[in-house]
Amino acid sequence: MHDTKFLNSLIAELSVLQEINSFNTVESLDQLTEEVSERASRLLGCRRFALLFKEGKQQIVVGSWGFRNDEQVLNLIETENQTVFAVRFVLDENKLGIAVFEQSTTIDEKQKKLYTILSSRIQEIVASYQNIRAKKEAEEALIKSRTFFNNILNSVQEGICVLDNDFNIQYSNKVIEKYFADVLPLFGKKCYTVFYSRETPCEDCPSLKSMNSGSAESLVMPGFPDSSMDWIKVFSSPLISNEGKFIGIVESIHDITIQRKLEEDLNQIQT
Repeated sequence: MHDTKFLNSLIAELSVLQEINSFNTVESLDQLTEEVSERASRLLGCRRFALLFKEGKQQIVVGSWGFRNDEQVLNLIETENQTVFAVRFVLDENKLGIAVFEQSTTIDEKQKKLYTILSSRIQEIVASYQNIRAKKEAEEALIKSRTFFNNILNSVQEGICVLDNDFNIQYSNKVIEKYFADVLPLFGKKCYTVFYSRETPCEDCPSLKSMNSGSAESLVMPGFPDSSMDWIKVFSSPLISNEGKFIGIVESIHDITIQRKLEEDLNQIQT
């Protein structure tokens, strides 16, 4: 009889432990609060639950169930008694997590043990949630930064392209892409092949000079074939990483057809 009772108790406890560990990554702290409160109430008899983050002296309620407002949660922590059990855990070097459970009856040692295990699972899920959120925010910031960067370069009237050290196009703005719409995308293609149908770099290539000199170079060149530009001026500047390493070339291409024609007309008048 006693063995059967012990076995049933053990099975029940193992069942509770399995349920405690059965929920995984969540998409929000509200979802975490909902899942924890459902399990805590059904398995352990919890009547109210709250999750707080503490940084310094500031305590912020990030999720609660059964409370009318955050003030009730904070007051309950201050008046912790036999029906209240709070588990504190580390989230990072500056932040603590606090899981607060309240029952209508005294919380015994066995229940405290299970609440502690549940809180450890909460700690793991919060850490995972924060990592995923930080990664997502970083990705969103990167997309926003790239969009801002593209908008700036697409708003200028000059052609802009970025080359790697093998003359492969890594970026081109809309001005460049307009002239070569029939061979898009330009990414990964040799600049001299796209611009002038060549198999080798252009003669006196300013980008090649810039790679060798480490300084900005420029050159007046014939315009792109079949374009409205008879003459262009190419400005090439080395692209340097934060570590000081050469990683490519930025080319700025200016249409100087009108300027060149005016210069030729002026020369004819003067002669």
